[in-house]
Amino acid sequence: MSRSERDKGRRGEREVAAIHEAHGATVRGLEGGGDHAISYGANASVRLHSECKRQETARPWAWILQAASEAPPGSIPVVHFRRSRSRWLAIIDAEELAELCRKAAGWGDPTAGITFYRSCSRCAIEWERSVAPAYCTNCGQGLMPGPLAAPRERHG
Repeated sequence: MSRSERDKGRRGEREVAAIHEAHGATVRGLEGGGDHAISYGANASVRLHSECKRQETARPWAWILQAASEAPPGSIPVVHFRRSRSRWLAIIDAEELAELCRKAAGWGDPTAGITFYRSCSRCAIEWERSVAPAYCTNCGQGLMPGPLAAPRERHG
């Protein structure tokens, strides 16, 4: 990667950080890379793991897999991306987006008393949603969300 490409990436990361800071978020760079941890709310009730891409050709599946594999437990992986002379866009898991919208609307939790999990259809491994990665750590398959009303037998 050339120096100009690295500089372009750093400028993009600063632009994304400025967007979130303008909306009241706390943004901090993560060591060892250009990713950012973005927190919203007094108790950091919404935590995002931001991956920024400044490329002319979109590769959303590879990007979200990278963001999800690098995101710490409890944070939502988000890919911010744009091409030249375009606005910033974001990729986020649809289930996570729905949860953020529900919280933003101030609605109570319709799932109180239900434990949510994510499972890998390939490996049959399950994680509780609060600690689940977006992709299986064993095979890289995207995890399927689902409710869990009672304790279930774990496979794997």
